[in-house]
Amino acid sequence: MTKPLAVIGYIGTNTNLTEATSLISTELAAMARVLERCGYDARLAQHDYKPNPNRRNVGVETGIQRWDRKTPVDLVWLHQGPPNFFGGPDEDHCGQIGVLGEALQTAKKVYRLVVDNNESMKHSCVFGLRRNNACDGFLLAADGIEKAIERGIWYEVGHPEARDVGAGMPFIRCNAVFAEQLMLTKELLGCSKEKEYDFCYVGTSRANTKKQEARLKSLEGYLEHPNSFYTGSLFKKRSTFSKCWDAMGNSKAHLIVREPSMGQLPLHRYMQALVCEALPIVLNEPTAVEFIHNQDLQDILRVTFYEEGAALVKRYDELRPLILEERDFWLRYSFSYLPPGANGGV
Repeated sequence: MTKPLAVIGYIGTNTNLTEATSLISTELAAMARVLERCGYDARLAQHDYKPNPNRRNVGVETGIQRWDRKTPVDLVWLHQGPPNFFGGPDEDHCGQIGVLGEALQTAKKVYRLVVDNNESMKHSCVFGLRRNNACDGFLLAADGIEKAIERGIWYEVGHPEARDVGAGMPFIRCNAVFAEQLMLTKELLGCSKEKEYDFCYVGTSRANTKKQEARLKSLEGYLEHPNSFYTGSLFKKRSTFSKCWDAMGNSKAHLIVREPSMGQLPLHRYMQALVCEALPIVLNEPTAVEFIHNQDLQDILRVTFYEEGAALVKRYDELRPLILEERDFWLRYSFSYLPPGANGGV
């Protein structure tokens, strides 16, 4: 019996979607794995892309297969990245989103992944392709999105904290994508059991100047620690996805900055540390962090000052069994929330 076909589409600036070169490509492959668990044959909406030899590639395939552009589509699951194409979209962007547009024309259901609290998760961003009429592929995809919303077959799927409640779209809870993405990345790129660094922090490019200053203040003391890895725009450094992952997998503790203005707790960073078998130290959190399941860890990870963090990494070997126990709990929890199966549900 042939499985129903699910096509995974991406709207954003990344074009190399089949190699483990970015969080996007591994997240798309994780979405495919989640759909396979639910009984679908999952494929990627991508044109005949050939990697640019001048770009840094890791040469590690994620395993996601492309849609043949012929087989009828039952479901489209859309990953919406930031809506802006600085300098305008190129030929690869137009081709990739054009294939997504083809899949949207006949899909019986459309899911949109919502897993973060950034601007691209807002429902209004799905209409950005109509405003950016740079090529026919964009307009075809915009037409498919608008028709899916009008027909009532459009669903937000992901974390409850990330849904756009004001838009009033039907919602399906699915916590499994983060967990699958992290386990897939670990499978593809590895994770060292011998930890070279004490602390690791990968900065973000999405923060404005005020937030960057707040993050730097939170990291006081840690930045002077001699055996640590820091990278990202916060420190005016650039690193490849694989280099950042190597450092995270090679560190005893991950520093997680929580700003008071954040409406959503940084659960992804927390799970990332657990999958890398590292201590997740949450800064700017004076009370027990509410997503820590193990009561002993809630007390241990209540860190305010650098001296407390430095004392924790000295206890890494002692605390590692608690980290693994917490990791296993969150993996079980995440995989208990899957989308409806291919032959039932919504």
